[in-house]
Amino acid sequence: MFAEALTRLPSQPKPTSVEEHHARQERLAAQFRQDDLLVLASPPHAVHSNDVEYPYRTSSDLIYLTGWTEAESVFVMRYENNGWVSALFVQPKDTLKEIWEGGLLTEEEMAQLQDLTEEIAKTVEEPKQLEQPKE
Repeated sequence: MFAEALTRLPSQPKPTSVEEHHARQERLAAQFRQDDLLVLASPPHAVHSNDVEYPYRTSSDLIYLTGWTEAESVFVMRYENNGWVSALFVQPKDTLKEIWEGGLLTEEEMAQLQDLTEEIAKTVEEPKQLEQPKE
């Protein structure tokens, strides 16, 4: 019964092209003023119990504008030099974490996948600890 219904379903839709993501970004940017700034952040993974995570899904806005689905990343659009510039900030590589959870894309793979207006995608740096002033 279900097998027959499954055969009548259409195949999966084609992935959205980079050109379509750029067109979406341009349509949105056309509604902004030059002093506006767009910041979209994807949420972190939610933990169910100490070692079990809920299935992850990123922000719908981030998927629609960029197609990016990784956790803890930030997409920024700003007006600069007579045009809108976009950048995607992602987490740095963590080899130990990747052993357990799987690998992340490299900066080069991200740049090819997203074709951002910036030359390469940026990685978020770890915050530096400030030293206490000596008295």
